[in-house]
Amino acid sequence: MKAKRILSLIMVFILTLSLFLITGCKDNKTNGKTNLEEYSEEDFFLDMPNELRGTRVQYATWGNPTGELTREFEKLTGIDFQVINIPQGSYVIKLLSLITADEAPDIFMENGDFPRTLKVVQPILKETTGIDVTDPFWDQDFVKEYTIGGKPYLIESANSKTNKIGDVVHYNKRVLEENGIKTPKQLIEEDNWNLDSFTEIMKQAQQRCGFTSPGTAINVHVILSMMGAAEIGYNRETETFYNGLKSPEALTALQWALKRKEEGVATLFMEGGGGSFAYGNGAFSVCGGYGARASGWWSDMDFDDYGVACLPKVNKDDADYPYTSSAGGYGIMKGAKNPVGAGYFLRFYLNNDNRDLELFFKNDEARAVCEEIQRKSNLDNVDYNYGVRLILYPDNSNVLGGFMGEICSKATYHQLTTAISSANNKIDASVIKANEIIAEVKAANG
Repeated sequence: MKAKRILSLIMVFILTLSLFLITGCKDNKTNGKTNLEEYSEEDFFLDMPNELRGTRVQYATWGNPTGELTREFEKLTGIDFQVINIPQGSYVIKLLSLITADEAPDIFMENGDFPRTLKVVQPILKETTGIDVTDPFWDQDFVKEYTIGGKPYLIESANSKTNKIGDVVHYNKRVLEENGIKTPKQLIEEDNWNLDSFTEIMKQAQQRCGFTSPGTAINVHVILSMMGAAEIGYNRETETFYNGLKSPEALTALQWALKRKEEGVATLFMEGGGGSFAYGNGAFSVCGGYGARASGWWSDMDFDDYGVACLPKVNKDDADYPYTSSAGGYGIMKGAKNPVGAGYFLRFYLNNDNRDLELFFKNDEARAVCEEIQRKSNLDNVDYNYGVRLILYPDNSNVLGGFMGEICSKATYHQLTTAISSANNKIDASVIKANEIIAEVKAANG
């Protein structure tokens, strides 16, 4: 831990002890306020039970969240931190086997596995995890999104700079500027950033830049979300999934996407980051905000060339731009050996006041855009397609293509209605399985 933080904790401890003596050993709570509310975030750890010191917290992930931040946590709390590496593709399957073997780690990372997530996490209750989800430290909209049967299962911090950054338009500034094409940023400044103007600059890029393949890559799920549709939707009020391709909005969205494909200006894809705009062989990629991170999909791109914008308005006269949301979060594992220690780790690890985020995004412009998108994120537009598809295809087969793979790779604009009908049976079957998981969780924890 940095010296100044250690000094800060020492001073806070001295101040707390002084107040304790002056007030004649009165209760730490004053007018209903906890230490956390009355003092600083770091005070939270002064109340950590001594018996947690010397214990271990295990975090299951395919990443490697080690380094200075986790070392600071160990010094602050005396809790040992350990990563349990599990490949992303077999994450839930492996965790289920660890639970069965009584070897469950403590912390779960949500990154698109919901609702299978509910098979491996426990309700986040104060009496079992020490986490009070009503505390303003936690993102209350996020907590509500993942409350099933009245019990919360996933959390994220309210001051996170990484959660809920939804979909964006990534672009190559150098390619556009060298070919006299307006950037999305310029169109926003002119109040002319919409699907029509976006289509126009996509066509200009194709005509002027000499691309040998379409210069725009579009995640078709983004187009669905921005038009208020989804391949697989989720109603948080009824806590049920549904087939979203049966809506007229979905038909309109897919018609627009297939039209751009048939014009030869765009390719369609399903997951992750698509296209080669980052290397000068394309102009745009429409997908998630992860690409705006310095370590994102195009980490080796010249960051001076990188540009990012919010999604365009569907109609020029719309009141605002459409906003979606990502859904990464954290949970406490079933069978966790140290659920309370895990709660303290998440409290520290997810507090972005403890992080140096100056170099987190590709450039200052990307950071400003993503923070604005995060503020306006819409959890009604979370993409649950991947996680629901994994229920029928747990080994990842047919996941990247998805149930709409045939639609986007082979169907034409005029074949769309027939292609949707063909996909509906698989989507309906997966939705039924997803809702069965929700019902089982409610029955078990009711």
